[in-house]
Amino acid sequence: SITQSKNLGYESSSEDVNLGYGVIKGTTKTGGLVGSMADGSVTESYSNGQVSGQDQTGGLIGEMDKGKLSGSYNTNEATILGTIDNNAAVGGGTSIYGKVTGTGTGTDTGGLIGKMTDAGTAATIVDTAYNAGNVSGATNVGGLVGNMTGGTITRAYNGDNNTVIYAQSGIANEAYVGFKVKHDTDTGYDSYTYDSSTQMWKKNSETTEIATKGIPDYSKRIYNNRLAYRDATVNGTTNIGGLVGNISGSSSLNQTYNAGKVTGSTNVGAAIGTAANTAS
Repeated sequence: SITQSKNLGYESSSEDVNLGYGVIKGTTKTGGLVGSMADGSVTESYSNGQVSGQDQTGGLIGEMDKGKLSGSYNTNEATILGTIDNNAAVGGGTSIYGKVTGTGTGTDTGGLIGKMTDAGTAATIVDTAYNAGNVSGATNVGGLVGNMTGGTITRAYNGDNNTVIYAQSGIANEAYVGFKVKHDTDTGYDSYTYDSSTQMWKKNSETTEIATKGIPDYSKRIYNNRLAYRDATVNGTTNIGGLVGNISGSSSLNQTYNAGKVTGSTNVGAAIGTAANTAS
């Protein structure tokens, strides 16, 4: 079992996928955290590294047969708060973080799992997970799972919802790397920014840092100029789906959605590329 683990992507100005750590390359059953998993679990873990392989390639798991993936994600962000991008565009698919690539004429490429099966009596479950990385391949390509022949996916989505951009000139960059909170007694605001090196927050650029539990509740925060839907793109040739490329058998999806751009040639769907048998 894997719990509270991570695969960190490489950060550089050139963003060369052939350099640095967090770059995972293989041929068959390649994943950001696990290549092949049978009757195991991945919990509260994430990856923002780049993963590439030919068959059964996933942002977190290459092939999963029985077991559970929960509270985990593959993200397009270099930091907790987000990647600053001057040229962000809806559906642009510009981030290399969390990028999943099926090489050549390979099959089964997914943002979370390349191939998901349920061959035995034990269940195969994905519960509370998301992908925000860009996914590409040839056949059976999905934002969550490339090829799903069994199991259940619940409370999961494919979508990019936290990219930070510069939207105005003349305003300090740090105003866009956090949020502000309106004063209760006047019209002023306090600005909160995040220091990724110390994993602490700063209020109004003060030197005193604040732990996450000490910052205002989400209901009081006003986030600055966030652009959703830049990444989490899904691209391929045949059986391309925003959630699952090819779904069959006794597979089921519950409380799931796709918000990424999906492109392909044959059997292309916002949710599922192609479905057969008793899949629901």
